[in-house]
Amino acid sequence: STPVSVLDGKQRIRLTGVSADRKRIRIEILPSEEEAASVPVTATVSKKPWIWTLWLGAAMVTIGCLAAARAKRA
Repeated sequence: STPVSVLDGKQRIRLTGVSADRKRIRIEILPSEEEAASVPVTATVSKKPWIWTLWLGAAMVTIGCLAAARAKRA
């Protein structure tokens, strides 16, 4: 659900779940939009030099499956 501002925008809450018997709900308390915007975003970049072998294997499996399906149909 969409977060709703409470306490004059100091906090936000969001409904994240309702139980099957509808006797319980689950909410999430979130920081204000200003606080969330000020948190730095961290990311990592990695280089995978052998990833092409994964793609080559996927292509070989696909070609093999297509060849097997074609041979079974003939």
